[in-house]
Amino acid sequence: MFEFYLALKTHLESNMSLFTEVALNGLTTNTRSISIGSMPSSLGTKYYDDERQRVVQIQVLVKSTDPKEAMNTAEAIDSFLDGSSFEFTGYKVESCESYVPPAYLEKTSKSEWIYTAAYRAEIMKESE
Repeated sequence: MFEFYLALKTHLESNMSLFTEVALNGLTTNTRSISIGSMPSSLGTKYYDDERQRVVQIQVLVKSTDPKEAMNTAEAIDSFLDGSSFEFTGYKVESCESYVPPAYLEKTSKSEWIYTAAYRAEIMKESE
């Protein structure tokens, strides 16, 4: 599944104007950072041909010393991902739905504002 997150990272960076590159599974130590990461999820549907739809839960974290920038970026990512279906290298995202809309998470001791959101995606890996 790591390949899925790499492909999603590339998809976000190629189709959105973000203030920094997207990190995987955790914010960087920079004062401005965006991260996508995996969360525990359930199994998806298994089909007669032994293909399995995967259910993936994705957390998005956005950090900035400017709270407006952090929130606006989290909202822009939400608008891009929520309710969408798309394909990118090796995967078809059949649906992607927000189940935790962008929200304030914390303000760090370095005055960095962190916002979070979570998504549930149903994906199929393309046959090899």
